[in-house]
Amino acid sequence: MERSSLTKMTEKEALRSQILRAARELFVDEGYRNVSMRKIAGRIGYSATTIYLHFRSKGELVNCLAEEMMEKLVNAFQSVQGENLDPIEELRRMGEAYVRLASEDPSGYRIAFMMETDLWNKPEDYLQEGSHALRAYRMILKTVESCIKSRHLVGEEVEAAAQAVFAAIHGLVALWLTYPTFPWASKERLRQMVIDAAVEGILAE
Repeated sequence: MERSSLTKMTEKEALRSQILRAARELFVDEGYRNVSMRKIAGRIGYSATTIYLHFRSKGELVNCLAEEMMEKLVNAFQSVQGENLDPIEELRRMGEAYVRLASEDPSGYRIAFMMETDLWNKPEDYLQEGSHALRAYRMILKTVESCIKSRHLVGEEVEAAAQAVFAAIHGLVALWLTYPTFPWASKERLRQMVIDAAVEGILAE
C-alpha cells in the first residue's frame, strides 16, 4: 500500500477517534437528547458534514461507544474464564471484573448501561447477533448455568438467574456513580457483600 494511502487511513482513524471522544464527553455531560451532530462537530472544530462522513447518526455514535465498553467487558470476562475456576467462584470474579471496569471507565459505563436514549425500544435492539453485548451476555449465561449444574438444582431459570445477579451488581455501581458524595461504607466490603448475596441467592434451594 502506498504511503499516501496509509497516511489517509491514519488520519481517518485519528479523526474518527476524535469524534468518538467528543461525543462521549457531550453525551455524559448533557445527555443523549441534548446533543446534536452539529454540537459534536463544533466541539472538535469541524462541520457537521464531516461528522456524517464517519457516522450516519448520533445513534450510530452511541452504539459504537456502547460496543467499545462491551468489548472491554468481554475481555475482562475472558480473563476470568481463562483461570479455570470453580463456576461459582468464576461468577463472583466476573462480578468483581464488572465493578472494576465500571470504576475504571465510568463515562463508558454510563453510556452503555445508564444513558436514556430512544434507540433500544424492542427486545431485538439490545443484543444484536455478532455484537460484543451479546457475547458478554452469553458468557454470563454460560457461567450461571454451570453454577446451577454444579449444585444439582432443578427448575432454575438460567436467564432469570443471570439477570438477577447482574441487576444487583449494576444497582450498586449505578448508586456509586449517581451519588459519589454519599458516605458509603467500605466500597470493597459493599462490593463483596452484594456479589456474595446475589450469587448465593440464585443457588438457594
